[in-house]
Amino acid sequence: RFTLGEARARAVFAGDGVAFEDIRGTWAGGAVQARVGFERVADGLRAIGRIGIAGGRLAGVVWTNGGRPVAEGRFDLDLAFDGRGRSPAALVGLLDGQGRFVVRDLVIDGLSPRSIPGIDRHLAANAPIDAPRIAPLVEAGLVGARANAGTIETALAIENGTVRLPRLASEGADPVAGRLVLDLPRWTLEAEITTPLAQAGLDPARLPRLALAFRGAIEAPERRVDVRQIVDALNLRRFEQDVNRLEQIQRDIDERERRMRDLERQEEERRQRERAERERAEQERLARERAEQERAARDRAARPASVQPATDPDTFRRRIEGVLGTMPEAPADAGPRGAPPLPPPIVIPRAPAPPR
Repeated sequence: RFTLGEARARAVFAGDGVAFEDIRGTWAGGAVQARVGFERVADGLRAIGRIGIAGGRLAGVVWTNGGRPVAEGRFDLDLAFDGRGRSPAALVGLLDGQGRFVVRDLVIDGLSPRSIPGIDRHLAANAPIDAPRIAPLVEAGLVGARANAGTIETALAIENGTVRLPRLASEGADPVAGRLVLDLPRWTLEAEITTPLAQAGLDPARLPRLALAFRGAIEAPERRVDVRQIVDALNLRRFEQDVNRLEQIQRDIDERERRMRDLERQEEERRQRERAERERAEQERLARERAEQERAARDRAARPASVQPATDPDTFRRRIEGVLGTMPEAPADAGPRGAPPLPPPIVIPRAPAPPR
């Protein structure tokens, strides 16, 4: 319903038509300036005009949710239109036009880019991640939330009675994006508003977009929260966490294997050192024995022949017999007192051990 307050205009009649020039008034708290002309044509009635609204209150135009307007701010509209038809409804259904729409200080109710605590608790419990479980958490987290979207400036187009704002993008503390389609003959709308959700633990460079979708009658469209991107991002996060956990387990296994290899290497080095020490000690022992044998051989070689040991028993026996043969025979009646003195004792040294 379009009710112009404080309206005034100038009507100009010409031929089969009438034009309302210099239309002025107020609507939704904004100043209206317009021109509209009507004329009869072969296929019915033609309407052509231009309308401008400056400083309108968005809260006076949009629908409410829980007693609060779904959006607030100030808007400007500049629109040129042209349509024809055999009835007002047909004329609206064939309306075409184009223009520009600007909203400043836009605040959207029930939307926020901030982290939702319920999702954090859900993830901490390692619960399954899917839309039926995540959507209620998001809905609860958006109660009382408000997004300070800032300013939106966009072109709009009307074709066959359908108003399209295809690219809505804001520049504010809480940036939003979206689209809006108004079907004037059916008086319905279809809209989508999204904002990046800065959920804790998600990559800031790849934040999912939280989406609000509206569909239905312009006075009270149905609202639905679209969490598909959030679910995908959370599942990706959990997958990456699982991968990181597996990689950490593999790193721990690799580290244990490396330590085992180090221990085995150190044990092998210890065994090699002990083996080398045993071999060195054996070589030193053999060297000492060879030195002792060589020294004993030198000692034997350096002894006089008179003290050389009689190693041959026959030779030793003959020497004894020779000594006894040089002794005078004792008289038959001679007793022990008449026995001649014995020669000095012969020292027989121990024979050296044979070399090994």
